[in-house]
Amino acid sequence: MAVIVRWSDHALDHLESIRQFIAIDTEHYAALFVKQVFESAAILSDFPEIGTTIHETPELLLRERWIGKYRLVYRVSSELLEIVTIRHGARLFGIE
Repeated sequence: MAVIVRWSDHALDHLESIRQFIAIDTEHYAALFVKQVFESAAILSDFPEIGTTIHETPELLLRERWIGKYRLVYRVSSELLEIVTIRHGARLFGIE
């Protein structure tokens, strides 16, 4: 059974910042990246445990799915999957 995917405002803000950064070089690849992110999130609806557990913060029960160099970080409950943030993999992890 599929779960509902909900994006936090924080995650959407980060995604827009990433899109703007990529668009400095090419709007085409910025749009393609955003499309890949939303497609990956849609797959999570049917397969919420496909991502790996984030070991930096085990108490938060977060999972991640890599999209290129970026980490799509999410939390799963019985009926809801919340996209918490998306961030470059080179950045230190922490939930603001």
